[in-house]
Amino acid sequence: MVDVWSLGVLMYEFLVGSPPFEAQGHHETYKKISKVDLKFPPHISADVRSKPRRAVRTTPTAASCPNPRACAQPRLPLPSRRAT
Repeated sequence: MVDVWSLGVLMYEFLVGSPPFEAQGHHETYKKISKVDLKFPPHISADVRSKPRRAVRTTPTAASCPNPRACAQPRLPLPSRRAT
């Protein structure tokens, strides 16, 4: 599923010209990734927006998963940032 997710990130970058989850720091970036917080410019059509959005879903569906057996495997949680 990582390959499909990465493809979605690349599609977004090619369409928009910047990384989809870019933020001020790592913690904010992880939040945007876990929420799948994709913001598109208004000139990109809904049909085109749907392609990267389907690829970067946090929960893959049978339709978006090329290998359902692999997609059924549990996902690892994002690393948490602890105050030091």
